[in-house]
Amino acid sequence: MTTMASQIAHRQAAREGGHVEEMQRRRLLLAMRELAGEVGLVGATVGQVCKRSRVSRRTFYDLFEDRDDCFVAAFEQALTEIGELVVPAYGQSGRWRERIRAALEEVLVVFDEQPRLARLLVIETPKGGPAVLERRRQVLAALAAAVDEGRDEARAGSDPSPLTAEA
Repeated sequence: MTTMASQIAHRQAAREGGHVEEMQRRRLLLAMRELAGEVGLVGATVGQVCKRSRVSRRTFYDLFEDRDDCFVAAFEQALTEIGELVVPAYGQSGRWRERIRAALEEVLVVFDEQPRLARLLVIETPKGGPAVLERRRQVLAALAAAVDEGRDEARAGSDPSPLTAEA
């Protein structure tokens, strides 16, 4: 009987520990996002992230390899949030022009409401390490492909170059 009780207690402690760890991770990501938006990626040190999030440096390194690893996770989280708004707006039925406008409007509204998020996604990502730069390249390629779909709707004689989407 004692073995069963200790197994149950161990499982409960593991679940609670996982919950605490996830909450600390969220706080660290929020702190990285805020700091990168305020002082830039270069200014967002591990110490500042830990201080802002009220999470120990040891816990930071238990969860992330280094500052860039935390920044990549914050970047991914920001992309997910934006994607949850933009993808449905772009995926609605209708002409490309209306779909792209709806998606762009969602991005601009979020950027207006959350300027730190905008800075993180647009200004600070080119300053990131190789993992951030590769992910940024993938995102920009997907955006260029979505913009390029509009070439099929161009008026005769005004056929835009494939480079238009990349611009």
